[in-house]
Amino acid sequence: MIKKLKLYISNPKHMAVGLCFLLLSTLFALWITRIPEVKNTLGLSEGDLG
Repeated sequence: MIKKLKLYISNPKHMAVGLCFLLLSTLFALWITRIPEVKNTLGLSEGDLG
């Protein structure tokens, strides 16, 4: 398991894909937590937000 992880980290192509997934997941999590605030600020209903 550790050997495969070292191989994965040492390959720049694999590292780039992993970092993309990490970045997108982080941005999604930040957006999800702010939806209620954005909804109230813009005065949107549930249907408008959807």
